[in-house]
Amino acid sequence: MPQIEAKKATLVYDKNPVFSDLSLKIPEGNITTIIGPNGCGKSSLLKALSRIHPLQAGQILLDDKDLSKQASKEVAQKLSLLPQFHQSLDGIKVFDLVSYGRFPYQKGLGRLSEQDREKINWALEKTQTKHLQGSMVHHLSGGQSQRVWIAMALAQDTPIIFLDEPTTYLDINHQLEILELLKDLNHSEGKTIVMVLHDINLAARYSDHIIAMKDGQIVEQGPVDKLIRPEILETVFGITATILPASHYGYPLLLDYKLLPSERK
Repeated sequence: MPQIEAKKATLVYDKNPVFSDLSLKIPEGNITTIIGPNGCGKSSLLKALSRIHPLQAGQILLDDKDLSKQASKEVAQKLSLLPQFHQSLDGIKVFDLVSYGRFPYQKGLGRLSEQDREKINWALEKTQTKHLQGSMVHHLSGGQSQRVWIAMALAQDTPIIFLDEPTTYLDINHQLEILELLKDLNHSEGKTIVMVLHDINLAARYSDHIIAMKDGQIVEQGPVDKLIRPEILETVFGITATILPASHYGYPLLLDYKLLPSERK
């Protein structure tokens, strides 16, 4: 299984430093979630790890090789990224959108092979969207649309999947559906999942590993029990948190929180 890590990575975006001298290693075969306040660099880190944002210093290593020096199709066969905001696609059917995930494997005229079609059908079945394959993407509900975009990432058939806030704008039931799907992909297919989430309880419930960020730096990283603690949430978010220990539900639960006096305006 491919390994991915950052070594002394520095990213500057529009002349503004996002993070600097940042190092981390993503655990293989786990679900890793990046948490932190808005603007702390979570999404930028995800995009740097997936080569969307080039670094100004340091390295992103994929299988111990500099990610920036690897061929695009080779990288696209190892990792896929589902961004937070999807491109508006009018007039395209679900099957055609999911088929875009097979681009890294196509040659010549780019016609779909039998193997491509098998992977597309598998992705549609896995995300329970096969019955939508003839529908127009822009006619789908939010939950259906998110599943279809995940199907495209699955059709790409990569061992590593990055997702930037996959539950944004979804109802509670659809949030759980998406996260249960990701959990199943991790458990049954061995996919390494790396995602950004805002909801602390969802992060605690569905993650094996947490990376907590603030102001472009990693405050702490490690297993859920180590990260979802009052002192960590105080440092990262500026809140006083009441946490129910993992012994009750199998994961720590954020019961209540309030702003620290220094954070009030």
